[in-house]
Amino acid sequence: MHSLQRPGFRFWLTALFLTLLAIAGRIPGYALAQDTPSKHDLETTATEEARIATYFDATLGEIQEFIDARAETSAQVRKTLANLATTQLRLEQELRQIKGMARIVQGKPYETRGILQDLKSLRKEIRETRGPAENLFHELSARQNKIGLLAMETDQPWTRELPSSLQSKLADLKRALTQSEKEIKQHQVRLGKALEAIKALDDRAQETLVSIEKVLPGFWKRLLFSPRDNLLDRKSWQDAPSELKAWIAELPTLLRIQLPGSSGEWIDWVGKVLVYWILILTALFLGLRRTVIWQRMIKARSASHIHIPWIWGSLALALLSAFFTAGYRQTTLQLGLIYLTLFYAIMRAAWTGRMFEQAVGYMSPLRPVFLLFAGATILQLLDLPQVLASLVWLFVLGAAMALARRLQAPFFLERAIAGITPTICLILLVLALFGLLQLSLLLAQIGALTCLFLQVVIVVTSWLRISVERLPATLTMTIVKSLVVGFGSPLIWILGISAILGWLTMHMGSDFVFQRISTMNLSWGEYSLNFFRFAVIIVLFYLTHAFGNIWGQILDQKYFRWSRIDPGIIASLRTTGGYAIWIISGIIAVNIMGIRLTSLAVIAGGLSVGIGFGLQNLTNNFISGLILLFGRTIQAGDVIQIDQLWGSVLKINIRNTEIRTFDNSIIFVPNSELISGRLTNWTHRGDCRLRRDLQVGVAYGSDIELVKTTLLRVAKEHAHVLADPAPAVLFKAFGASSLDFVLRVWVDHIDFSLSTLSDLHEAVNHAFAQAGIEISFPQMDVHLRDTVPFHVTFREDTSSS
Repeated sequence: MHSLQRPGFRFWLTALFLTLLAIAGRIPGYALAQDTPSKHDLETTATEEARIATYFDATLGEIQEFIDARAETSAQVRKTLANLATTQLRLEQELRQIKGMARIVQGKPYETRGILQDLKSLRKEIRETRGPAENLFHELSARQNKIGLLAMETDQPWTRELPSSLQSKLADLKRALTQSEKEIKQHQVRLGKALEAIKALDDRAQETLVSIEKVLPGFWKRLLFSPRDNLLDRKSWQDAPSELKAWIAELPTLLRIQLPGSSGEWIDWVGKVLVYWILILTALFLGLRRTVIWQRMIKARSASHIHIPWIWGSLALALLSAFFTAGYRQTTLQLGLIYLTLFYAIMRAAWTGRMFEQAVGYMSPLRPVFLLFAGATILQLLDLPQVLASLVWLFVLGAAMALARRLQAPFFLERAIAGITPTICLILLVLALFGLLQLSLLLAQIGALTCLFLQVVIVVTSWLRISVERLPATLTMTIVKSLVVGFGSPLIWILGISAILGWLTMHMGSDFVFQRISTMNLSWGEYSLNFFRFAVIIVLFYLTHAFGNIWGQILDQKYFRWSRIDPGIIASLRTTGGYAIWIISGIIAVNIMGIRLTSLAVIAGGLSVGIGFGLQNLTNNFISGLILLFGRTIQAGDVIQIDQLWGSVLKINIRNTEIRTFDNSIIFVPNSELISGRLTNWTHRGDCRLRRDLQVGVAYGSDIELVKTTLLRVAKEHAHVLADPAPAVLFKAFGASSLDFVLRVWVDHIDFSLSTLSDLHEAVNHAFAQAGIEISFPQMDVHLRDTVPFHVTFREDTSSS
């Protein structure tokens, strides 16, 4: 293609020079256009004529380059048109063949899916064929624009005042411009007609594609939901031998269609797979070998458990890359091979991620699921007769059930998958028995992908949390961690669901399933909820949870723990702020669903009736919770007593309060009971001091001063007894068997009250023993007032004789 940039540059440079001369008033024609010319202005000097002649020569030289390139351009146009015509004939023939195949396979969705793929490949080739011709057409248009600018420059008013010596050059310039413009228009007309013809071919291919996509859902519906060759029907078994013979006769044709047809296609396909495999394997090695998760997995497990999913994953990505970038015809056999390798690689990688901190001896519980997926995929590719395919499928279902019963899994999800697999296999078996084999195969594939998706989501979410937990524990990083988890978790779910829908789109050859799911509305009255709104609400839920965590982390930071702020205020702010965030999120979710806030008045009216009848306790507890939060009668961390119940307050919720008793049991007390009943708060407003009384009885006759001195000395020597208020000893009473004293002490914290009493009892007992003070015990003296003597007589027992 001839370049036009250098001559154009010279043209604009010359035009700029002439413009500067015109501004200076040195070109007579231009001066005439601006002002009333004088004789002196109309005189053209020899120097000015030379300059203008130089400009004309340069312009003619540029036009001459157009003329010199005319032959090359004409040859290029002829070559482009010839190639376009040849390719158009071949593409039209391919389009007719595809239309004929579409009429032959009408009603068969798998074959129709291949027809759609061929049509998409044909349209891609048509667009690639149009490319060179369109580029040439645009370049000719650019040339024509430049020639038009030159022609406008030659028609300026000042050119009419030129002397005769320059008029001849100007006439030559105009003739050259006219001739070049005429030839370019001819080339454009020929290219335009050819492009219109190829565009019409593209339109016909697009119409065929749209018409097949419209009827494809009906084909799938009949295939999946119309029973055929019921295994319980005798006629199906009678027709089975003839169907098997027909399938064996068609097998070579099936192989020719699914496998590359020549050695060149084989080399192209295998070569691209190997190149992509080496590149992806190297990239994975360089990208993963230094990551923290990789190092932890290497330490926890043997190298083989890491290398196997690595190798299979790179092979699956290589097959997928070769499938979408290679120039050979794409077949369902290659697509099925991609499905199997990709599923197996993800299954091994997900299980390795789940088990990298557990024992190695467990087998992946998704192996029965993979067996179902592989069996269904292979049966769909082989297109066996219905009876034979059903028998093979029943064998696969039985093997999957037997394998699932033998599996053991350490996690709940995997145990649930292994436990539900036999039930799913039974359902699929019943469908196959009654002739719904294709529906059974498709449901098995969707179920297997769903199980794999759940496991992958759990693994990726766990790795995401592990990664963010390694960030520094600063306030900024805390906010970043919460936002990453808040955005990352729903994004992982959305990507997983999109992957399943993408597989379903590729499997069925059209995106009608995704379109119906995305446009499906759950409507009631004026309100509706579709797939995208539901996804937004899920993301909003995770973000609300993240913002709630951020609010709690902000209040827990040491920068906000001033000495003058009561910790109970922080707890109240955390609870009320969290509920405010959830209320705002609920209002946003209501607006997303299309519910107007004015409609909430009706709901509030209904709630008032419900409160009057059945929600009295709930409302009472809710209001009592607000009173506790703002009145701060009790706070988190307080030690309280309700009748005979002692415990520590863990959290004050809107409906109830969590209390941990001293025997480590959690009790949920309704808030209304804490408001209306008698409550003892032993640590109100952070005062954890506690007065304890120790009662001691000594024998009558003991030294009272020595007893008091000994008790005070024992109290002052204990570490948890406060010096202010000082310990005190009270002489309580004269007891029946002792002199009763009370040692009254203040313990510095309620947590040490029982242990302090126990220590004081031991110390008092030891101190009294050293001081010789006798601790009394209950005793009774009996006195007889009557002094009359009585006689005692002993009589020998003679009964034995």
